[in-house]
Amino acid sequence: MSPAHVRRTPAQALALLLDAPVVPVHADDDPERLIRLVAACSAGGVRAFEATDRLPGAFDAFVQLRAHVDRRLPETMLGVGSVASVDDAVAYVRAGAEFVVTPFTDPDLISWCRGADVLAIPGAMTPSEVRTARRAGAPLVKLFPAGTVGPAHLRHLRGPDRTTRFMPTGGLAADEATLRAWAEAGASCVGLGGGLLGDGADDEASADALRDRCAAALRTVLAARPDEVARPA
Repeated sequence: MSPAHVRRTPAQALALLLDAPVVPVHADDDPERLIRLVAACSAGGVRAFEATDRLPGAFDAFVQLRAHVDRRLPETMLGVGSVASVDDAVAYVRAGAEFVVTPFTDPDLISWCRGADVLAIPGAMTPSEVRTARRAGAPLVKLFPAGTVGPAHLRHLRGPDRTTRFMPTGGLAADEATLRAWAEAGASCVGLGGGLLGDGADDEASADALRDRCAAALRTVLAARPDEVARPA
């Protein structure tokens, strides 16, 4: 972990996600490309970025991204996604990950994160998986893969459960109508991959376009989730 980095507590991390409820999600092993993406997203008001552990060089790229963010973008929170084991979580948290996202519900991994004082965001699809995640101590649940079920699935999940916070992720478009539908269905925040990141930020034009998409997505989600402030922490 960079000497300049002070990891946010789970409560602080959750508060940041709720205040700026759009989380770009990206798999990359090119640190320079990641740095450009994070810079453009940050310019658009995004305050959290999920770098996924899907490629052989992902960890080394994350370490370099962490050092850059500490120097240049300290307001941005970095997390890791697609975490498959406690060992992987340990490595990334030691390297400066401030939240850990998984594609499934693993009580042991959630428990480790709680002990390490880092926010765990487990993936779940069914009511039983959501209940397992909450009982293990997760304050925010990733609905995944959200794009295969749509906002109606989240609305039905929330019918008997009005306190769980959800972050739909996986195959979501970033247009206004889609984001509004998810927020109105009960999403507290959304994880967005290619639908938001598009062509990346490899030149000034694409970086400016990504900045503008991030700003628009944030406005849409914030405006369309009127009951968020009423939920308990």
